[in-house]
Amino acid sequence: MWWDDWLPPDSWLRRVDVRVKGAWLLLAAGLAFFWEDGRLQAGLLAVMVAVALTAGLSRRYLLRMTAFLLPLMALSVLTQALFGEALLWRKLGRAPTVLFSLPEWLPWLGGHPLWREGVRYGLVIAAKTMTMALAAPLLFLSSGMDEVLAALLAMRLPYRLAFVFASAVHSFPLLFDEAREIVEAQRTRGLAPEELGLSAKVAFYGRIAVPLILGAMVRAQRMEMVLQAKGFSPDGRRTALHEVHLRRWERVALLGAAMAGLMALVGYLRWGWGRFIG
Repeated sequence: MWWDDWLPPDSWLRRVDVRVKGAWLLLAAGLAFFWEDGRLQAGLLAVMVAVALTAGLSRRYLLRMTAFLLPLMALSVLTQALFGEALLWRKLGRAPTVLFSLPEWLPWLGGHPLWREGVRYGLVIAAKTMTMALAAPLLFLSSGMDEVLAALLAMRLPYRLAFVFASAVHSFPLLFDEAREIVEAQRTRGLAPEELGLSAKVAFYGRIAVPLILGAMVRAQRMEMVLQAKGFSPDGRRTALHEVHLRRWERVALLGAAMAGLMALVGYLRWGWGRFIG
């Protein structure tokens, strides 16, 4: 399928066990969520981008994702810089610093201060968004449904829950496929999304969400009928097409992810690693 072009078949990330990828990418998402230090967030984002590039993730996909998230990230910076005074007070324990005041002739915002720490905190939120947006595709695009299912069963997860999660992973690229088809259908009708303004582009992608959700519901209902027709049951003993076994270095990598997560948690709670310092 076309999304296979986003990550080449010979990528080193495809050869890594799903449990190892999941542990490290979950750790990255967790650190992105809790860390508020701009330096740590920038370093974490740099590591995620390096992993994506060395794994062969399509630069076209990276550019599209960045372009899609850029308005949201810019809005985060602007919101925190203009209206984040109360939040900055709580995080800094002092008044934030005024970077400059907006010109008086601006409607509604004339003379409003722009907070220096608010700009920095907005950039931290932007880095968080980008890091977490990279973590999920790296896992989903590098793992097939059967691999995810076999890994979850090897972790002694109930088959019903494992099947639901593996089906969700399999549906992730399908949503992109359907979104691409909807956009292409709009192009054939003479609409060019890249030429729309910011507000029109947001409205356009918002309208895409409706057929995507309806399509996902129809696909889920169809899958249910197919499984029932084939006598599918989550109970009973079953065999797996793919057997998964952790290699020695993968066991070490899993242990490393657990240790890194523990160290980050202890450092955050005891010494304040990752807290926002302005």
